[in-house]
Amino acid sequence: CEILRAKIEQYRSKTGIEIDTICFYKDAAVTWWDKGYDGSNLMVRAQSTAWSDLAAINIYLGTNYKKGYLKEEYIEYFASKNWDIYDEEQLIFEGSTLHLCVY
Repeated sequence: CEILRAKIEQYRSKTGIEIDTICFYKDAAVTWWDKGYDGSNLMVRAQSTAWSDLAAINIYLGTNYKKGYLKEEYIEYFASKNWDIYDEEQLIFEGSTLHLCVY
């Protein structure tokens, strides 16, 4: 969430556009645990499930983003990738919307 906060702020500073919507996409094989936690019940990534993805971001960042509608072109693009860790290519800013791939 802190990475998202920084990237959203960087986008706002550069463009003057405030993000108000986030769309969540999946890559080819979603990782349910970040590396180093896979042998533990301690952590399941909140953004990996539709019932908690936006809520977790809004709670942790103190924001009130809304969930947007997915675009077919981004569904296909992200589904063709497979990340195991965070990569800046998982974020696509478009106007006031952040298209975010959950890896």
